[in-house]
Amino acid sequence: MSPHLVFGSFARGEAGPGSDIDVLAVRPVEVDSDSDEWTESLRRWTDRARRALGNPVNVVEVAAEEVPAPLGRPGPSVWQDACRDGIAIAGEPLEKLAKGV
Repeated sequence: MSPHLVFGSFARGEAGPGSDIDVLAVRPVEVDSDSDEWTESLRRWTDRARRALGNPVNVVEVAAEEVPAPLGRPGPSVWQDACRDGIAIAGEPLEKLAKGV
């Protein structure tokens, strides 16, 4: 299963009452980017999370094959933050994709 994780202020324990929940959803290789089923499942999950938690949910979606490049770049980035601070809610650790495992 591809990784899905919460990152940002919620993962670091710094979120306030109005903070958004940042989620990285990695689309599996076998799922097309224009898959209605994938898009609809993300939309339903986002709606449920927002209703359950009461905070806005910001989903960053990326294809599994796109993950290694940004994770391998030097310097600070949202990718490095997600890797360092992210809390997995499904799937394998993000670092495994960076190594091509």
